[in-house]
Amino acid sequence: HREFYGGEFKWNLHPKWSPYVYVVKNRDKNPKVVDAQSSVAQGAFLVHRYQPRFVGYGANGSLVPGLSYFAEFIRVYGTTTSVGDRSDSTQVRANAYDVGLKYRFTSVFQPALSIEWAFASGDPDRQSTVNSTLFGNVAGQDNVFRPFGGLGMGYAAAFTFANMHIMKIGSSAMPFANLSASRFRTIKISADFYDYRKAENAGPVSDFDVPSDRFSKRDLGKELNLEGSWRIWTDMSLTVRWGKFMPGGAYDTVNEVTNQQTRARATPEIYWRVQWSLDI
Repeated sequence: HREFYGGEFKWNLHPKWSPYVYVVKNRDKNPKVVDAQSSVAQGAFLVHRYQPRFVGYGANGSLVPGLSYFAEFIRVYGTTTSVGDRSDSTQVRANAYDVGLKYRFTSVFQPALSIEWAFASGDPDRQSTVNSTLFGNVAGQDNVFRPFGGLGMGYAAAFTFANMHIMKIGSSAMPFANLSASRFRTIKISADFYDYRKAENAGPVSDFDVPSDRFSKRDLGKELNLEGSWRIWTDMSLTVRWGKFMPGGAYDTVNEVTNQQTRARATPEIYWRVQWSLDI
């Protein structure tokens, strides 16, 4: 089992600047014994161990009327184990950030535009971003950021926030806000565009269809998300979400003998979700 400890301190100093800092520690209390399944898979005696400490600091506020910002930076320290016949500790050193701007226009339709940049470090010699030892770190420090928590990564691709750069452009509005039929005024439409790129070319991401070798490319792909939400009554709402992910050059594989290039995932991925919510 694992134990988690954390704390946060925030200063509401000024409407334009509210800094904060936090620490989250994970103590791995699982028995330090050889994992038989991992050892058979990799021909090595592996001990699962991952004990990170997240140190985060950031700020949010308003720059001018209508324009707000946020910024958060995270550093990860700790220990883990690496692939191979070893049970000693490997240092974890990873980092991430998420920064963005949002502008809300003065209008009855409540239009808003936003832009966001996010980064999570990768490790070029890691075999997988989602496991600490099985197909995990191979040598040296483990530099891949493994999130404790979540970041909106798109409906269709739904990557884990690891080894990537992300740019997100968003917009939203309430197009029926001035209709005479008040029931439809609460309909909100939003659209988000994502651009995904690898942080480390040779490092893996959470999608195993993406190769991680010396031929690897950075362009993971792009995604468009659309969402419509409608609060029909005080206790009832409807939400419809749609997403389309278009794979990029990072999905290409190269045959070293023939030098022929093929794409592991050439077909765009579509996501649909319809959700009714009733509060009783």
